[in-house]
Amino acid sequence: MSKMKCFYHNEREATCTCVGCGKGLCSPCGSISKPQRCADCLTEANRKEYNSFLYTAIVSAFFFFITAMILVFTVGVSAFRSPMWWFLMAVVATIPWGWRFLHSLFPVFFLSTSILLMILALIFTALLSFFAGIVVMPWQIFSIIRLYARTRAARKRFFEST
Repeated sequence: MSKMKCFYHNEREATCTCVGCGKGLCSPCGSISKPQRCADCLTEANRKEYNSFLYTAIVSAFFFFITAMILVFTVGVSAFRSPMWWFLMAVVATIPWGWRFLHSLFPVFFLSTSILLMILALIFTALLSFFAGIVVMPWQIFSIIRLYARTRAARKRFFEST
């Protein structure tokens, strides 16, 4: 019976398998990610996080644009000369980031309660999102950049021959 070989290094014996697809991985390849994943499964596992980030960024840009339009129609174009209005638009744009973060911590659990409690929970979450977003947005942007860099470096390490 022949032993399983590493998918990326045919000359090496596999010491573990990818948790996603079952490809054989040698010791250096198996130590690239925890749990052990091949390059394709690692990329696919991170794709969900990328897509969530992109969706939140698009919603954030939409909030920024809507706030700008409201300012144009209420205050006029002169509002864009004041840093205060730019700050307001930036803070409003952080709301989706706070919302995403809060829902990752506290999933919706008020669905089986009264309408009044659901409305109160929605208002509370929206207000908290306003403040949490200011901190969470830069952290999330940093995290996605770090995840992208790590994924790219990991994919590169799979194909390096050592």
